[in-house]
Amino acid sequence: MALTTALIVGGIAAVRRKSAPTATQPSRLTTWRSALAQKRPRLHRNQRQTQLATLLGETDAVTITAAERRLNRELIFAGSSLAVTVVGTICYPPLRLLSLPSVIYSLIPIYRDAYQSLRAKQFDVNVLYAVTQSLVAGRGYLLPANLGVVYYFLSRKLLLMAENRFEVQLHEVFGQLPTVVHQVIEGREVDCSLVDIAAGDLIAVHAGETLPVDGIVVGGAATVDQQRLTGEAQPVEKDAGTVVYASTLVQSGTLHIQVTEAGTATIVAQIGTILAQTTATTADRELLAIRLNDRLVLPLLALGGLSLPVVGVEGMQAIIDSHPQRRMNISSALCALNYLGVAADAGILVKD
Repeated sequence: MALTTALIVGGIAAVRRKSAPTATQPSRLTTWRSALAQKRPRLHRNQRQTQLATLLGETDAVTITAAERRLNRELIFAGSSLAVTVVGTICYPPLRLLSLPSVIYSLIPIYRDAYQSLRAKQFDVNVLYAVTQSLVAGRGYLLPANLGVVYYFLSRKLLLMAENRFEVQLHEVFGQLPTVVHQVIEGREVDCSLVDIAAGDLIAVHAGETLPVDGIVVGGAATVDQQRLTGEAQPVEKDAGTVVYASTLVQSGTLHIQVTEAGTATIVAQIGTILAQTTATTADRELLAIRLNDRLVLPLLALGGLSLPVVGVEGMQAIIDSHPQRRMNISSALCALNYLGVAADAGILVKD
């Protein structure tokens, strides 16, 4: 009996010892999961920090304008109407009628733009859109009407985005100056803020650094890359008496420079005027393709009207809608701005 009791007690103790690790000590799977959980937040945190820094940098660089926000709202509204029309066409045709108020509402900004063009005595793509969209919507073709509205707002948004981002690209290329400079005071270099530097101060610039000011070299010698500002592919040698400019790069050597212009008075700070001239080329002087196509709008509208008795409404609409202005207006401008942006990334500035 005593032996049996001892065996039972020993068995219970053994079972308790065997089950104890699962309660007090984690298994290999639990340990692996815990280690992975501890490692994952660190990895995700680093990734999030990198992504956040990138996003913040892009947000600071590219500011969404009021016009772009308005186009975003119009595009969302038109896209929702298009989705309703597509669902109605596929599933339940009467549902398409729900998009009719949206089509009428979306025509308001198109008519407004056309009215402004007519007031300026211009027959351009805005007038063409107003006519074609009125014909399509008036004949009850809601799906093509919604597609036309979406295309109209999308093309204007893409062009506006290209202009804004091209301008930001050029600002990034030509506007990156060091915020800390080495000011020479009584023979010693003292780091100070660029905003504290004024004409007449003496600064030092070493190899690998970007010149923050315009000035005259009073000491030292260096090889300077001026391609970003002047377009010169070959670096130039700078020594005492030569002129240097902000945003150029010292490749080798050290220069002591007496500041002549700092801050907004430097040559690189005048790039804003060049930017305005470059990005306004499309708006003010217009591309050749747009200028030629504008001359065809009125004759094509007249041709469509004269052909109405012969080919009917559908034929007239096809004639008017065949004008290349709708395609060229967005494609030519986007191509020009795209290649200007590529040139800016390569450090090439195309001036008007």
